[in-house]
Amino acid sequence: MKLTGLIGLIIAMMAVSVSHAQEKTAEKEHSQMKREHVSASSEHGQWMSKINKMRIEHRQALAALARLRAEILEHEAEVEMMAEQIRSHESEMSAHDHAMHEHEEHGHGEKHNDLKSTHTDVMKNHVELSKKIDAESEHHGELIAGILKFYKSHAEKFHGKSGEKHDGHKH
Repeated sequence: MKLTGLIGLIIAMMAVSVSHAQEKTAEKEHSQMKREHVSASSEHGQWMSKINKMRIEHRQALAALARLRAEILEHEAEVEMMAEQIRSHESEMSAHDHAMHEHEEHGHGEKHNDLKSTHTDVMKNHVELSKKIDAESEHHGELIAGILKFYKSHAEKFHGKSGEKHDGHKH
């Protein structure tokens, strides 16, 4: 019995020694894990700062896009107004053509001066409309080309040709 008791004691001492070594190893590893957690938390804080900055910039970009959308809508209203002016100008010319026809059929000499004066006014309106349309066309071209160029550049850079999502890209 003494031998078994001695063996039991040796085994118990070895277990305590192994257990103590495991505890020291665990403490050392836990200390390293805690340092890694602190480092990761620090990185998380930096990442959140970046994300918050991106969110602010996204809101600024959306506000700019809203202003741009409003400008496009205003431009569309101007385009529609010009289209109405063209229709009105066509109506004026048609009425003038009809008045000239009537003058040729049943006209009196003095009415010709009125027709000539009306024609001068109609053509003056035509020149003003032409200038307005040319100016709007230039503005329109610049606006649309800029928007489409930006979109195409963004789409190619971040979505590829297939239109895939751009998870993880840098802004």
